[in-house]
Amino acid sequence: SARSLKTVYFTHSIGRRPIIYSLLMILLLIVVAAGWFTTDYLGNKARQEIIGESQASVLTLYIYVSSTFTNIEGTVKSLAGSPWIAPALTSKRDLDIEHANSALDRYNAALNGSVSYLMDANGMTVASSNRNDPDSFVGKSYRFRPYFQEASKGQPYRYFALGITSGKRGFYASYPVQNLPGKVVGVVTMKKDLDEMETFFSKYPFCFLINPDGIIFLSSSPAMVLKSLWPIEKAAQEKLITSQQFGNKPFEAVMKKEIADGTEVTLEGNDYFVSRKVIDSNGWSILLLAPIDHIRNYKLIGILATISVCLLILIFLGIIYVTDRSKEAIRQSEESKRLLLHAAGEGIFGVDVMGQVTFVNPAALRMLGFSEEDMLGQSVHDLIHHSNKDGSNYLVEDCPMYASYTKAAHRNVTDEVLWRKDGSSFPVEYSSIPITKDGKVIGAVVTFKDITDRKRAEEELRLSEERFRRIFDQGPFGMTLANSDNTIVMANKAFCGLLGYSEQELAGQNLIDLTYEEDRERSRVFSGQLFAGSIPVFRLEKRYVKKDGAILWAYITASAIHGKEGNVLYGLVIIEDLTDSKKATEKIRLLHYYDSLTGLPNRTFHKELIKRSIKHAQRHKEIFALIYIGLDNFQRINDTLGHSTGDLLLMAVADRLTHSLRKSDYVARSDEGETVYIVSRVGGDEFIVLAHDLNQAQDAAKTSRRLLEEMSAPYDISGREVFLTVSIGIALYPDDGTD
Repeated sequence: SARSLKTVYFTHSIGRRPIIYSLLMILLLIVVAAGWFTTDYLGNKARQEIIGESQASVLTLYIYVSSTFTNIEGTVKSLAGSPWIAPALTSKRDLDIEHANSALDRYNAALNGSVSYLMDANGMTVASSNRNDPDSFVGKSYRFRPYFQEASKGQPYRYFALGITSGKRGFYASYPVQNLPGKVVGVVTMKKDLDEMETFFSKYPFCFLINPDGIIFLSSSPAMVLKSLWPIEKAAQEKLITSQQFGNKPFEAVMKKEIADGTEVTLEGNDYFVSRKVIDSNGWSILLLAPIDHIRNYKLIGILATISVCLLILIFLGIIYVTDRSKEAIRQSEESKRLLLHAAGEGIFGVDVMGQVTFVNPAALRMLGFSEEDMLGQSVHDLIHHSNKDGSNYLVEDCPMYASYTKAAHRNVTDEVLWRKDGSSFPVEYSSIPITKDGKVIGAVVTFKDITDRKRAEEELRLSEERFRRIFDQGPFGMTLANSDNTIVMANKAFCGLLGYSEQELAGQNLIDLTYEEDRERSRVFSGQLFAGSIPVFRLEKRYVKKDGAILWAYITASAIHGKEGNVLYGLVIIEDLTDSKKATEKIRLLHYYDSLTGLPNRTFHKELIKRSIKHAQRHKEIFALIYIGLDNFQRINDTLGHSTGDLLLMAVADRLTHSLRKSDYVARSDEGETVYIVSRVGGDEFIVLAHDLNQAQDAAKTSRRLLEEMSAPYDISGREVFLTVSIGIALYPDDGTD
């Protein structure tokens, strides 16, 4: 009977309902678990973004600080090797000290240093670039300073401290000064005030330069300078105060314990991620605190999404429960569906087979700016979907929605626009799902969401990449990005200019192939260690071969760039051109071996020549002679005619000597057995002629008599005849016992 059939159906429904509820509860648990993992993933993603940005900022600060300090140390090393420095310590004559002051002035001005000064072996300042200032260092002892103590042992040293005289924070670079036998006779030091560097630090909210004990030496927050980031033991604090390195006040601790790289800390009520990078062997480091607020925001998005999906599942459970009831239950079910549409965050509307709107949810109305009365019964294409995203019109037949409500085609569109009531448009993603009844299409349901924020984020990412590329391309140093096999991925304009290639020519080339052959193996070893993760950074001097075949001397700094898993993806290579520095070093070497007034080899070079001549004479059983020439009463010429006339006369004497003898070079040997002569100036008015390959000892005597006659002829000095007498002596090797 009908009642029996109804009873069977009802019983069947009752038996089936627990299974459906169980499945939905399982689905709910799956969604909760998925939401948990999604929330954790979003939190980790936000953390990785913070770590990446923080590491990039620390790397930028590291490159800036390291290059600044390296330039200062290189300058101090060159200054210590200057020929004007050591004489001021060994002779301490006024003229030598004046020359040393002049060299200190030049080097200090070239690097915009605060002060450069020279100390003797006891730490007493004998020359300084601030000698004329009220707080001059001259006559003051800095023997107690570590930078003097370490450099006096023969080692270069860097030091950060408050100035004893000025009270200003500064970076001190010192280098030992040695005499010719190699003994340390003093120390040269350059101080650089760090106000400009602190201005660079101020670009970051919480950025510090700290010593190994945590003393804040530079800070983007001025109020935290000379405090300690964490507590210092009493003995260590008393030692620092006694040294006066950072003043004589106790160091107030900002945090309760030492903080390490990769940890999280709380400061002033906010949470931060710590990035800390050591900059030198003394343990000084750069420390950056990056806020981590948006990690909570990312997690909140995951939690809200999970709650939303769970809410939808629970609503669906309610709908199923209600549909098993009577007509009232059916009515309540329809109401629940309507509520579901209202609760949905995405825009939803339906269309019939004519493309007219049949229903629309509040989210869609809110996004489109229409009322429900404005939309119902209207053509969706005339109202909100009448042109492409570029503003051009299209045929309705070409619309993906049209294919759903006429051909039962399911369409997903990822980049489209809908139009609001006020005439503006916004980007959307939408899904068009056909509705069928008895196998016939009766309409479609369109679900869409506003992707304006995502578009904005994509544009910001594009702009961020453009900014990185612009900074990379316009950097003052040559920079290139290479992968693990040293293949160039990117090269900036400065790098291309240094090597003479275009960016297109360099792309895909191998950095090792561009390296000078003798430097390749060393470069390959360091590069392998960098990409293996054994070292985070390496620096070295090396040579590159330019496009035109010329050699480029360069100082490179290569740093590892890590991926999300911690592996090394790329190597960032920064190149500084050392060509001019190498030329300057060669010029200094020449000044060390040649007399600046006459251009002749000086006493230092003369000693080297004698050593080589003795070895040559012993090997080849030959004779060589030293002919000493002294100008008689030369001081009287300076006293009566002036030092400038004396200098002109010395140059004339040197010129006459070199033209009176055969021109030669100390490395040359005559194939015809002719005598080779080398003229040196070994004192103010003293010259020595080195005669190689003499046939017999009497040749030196003949040469001396000829020189005596030619040197006695008058000299034309600025239109005035000047007469000289000279004294000549001869020494032979080997000594044959003759007079």
